[in-house]
Amino acid sequence: TTSWVFRAGPVVSLASVLAAGMLLPLGSGRAPFGFEGDILLFAYLLGLGLGASLCGAIGDRARNPLRLYAVCEGLVGLCALLVPLAIVWLYDASAELYASLAGSPVLFGLARFGCTFAVLALPCALMGATLPLLVRHFAARGLTLGQATAWLYALGAIGAAAGAWIAGFHLLPAI
Repeated sequence: TTSWVFRAGPVVSLASVLAAGMLLPLGSGRAPFGFEGDILLFAYLLGLGLGASLCGAIGDRARNPLRLYAVCEGLVGLCALLVPLAIVWLYDASAELYASLAGSPVLFGLARFGCTFAVLALPCALMGATLPLLVRHFAARGLTLGQATAWLYALGAIGAAAGAWIAGFHLLPAI
């Protein structure tokens, strides 16, 4: 009954990162290439790692890790609804940063990363928390940790590829 959620999670996660890459005011109004894309990717991966690290111990103690997984996914969805407000804030912050730090590219880059990470940290940490919770759920139902992790990584990779394809070739061109 929950298998569609396991397949949809990676699709939604990667599609949201691709959409953020197209919408966040990181560069000159174009798709993120070079340094701008690095900022986005680093913030995304750092958030995922923090979420997995923080939730690994919580998942070990949780009585119902699947319920906690559902809460994380629901909060990711809520964060997605707040993205339009965050983008308005990022445009304003980016303009102010450029005006005050244009003479210092290193400080400007660090400030842009900080603003981007401020927007992406919570949803990415929540996305990162989901894998340890799912592994714990399936390990409690007879799979070894290695088997549960392998299956979930495989399904996640398939879902991420589907998310990139759907978002990149169908959703974003339609915007």
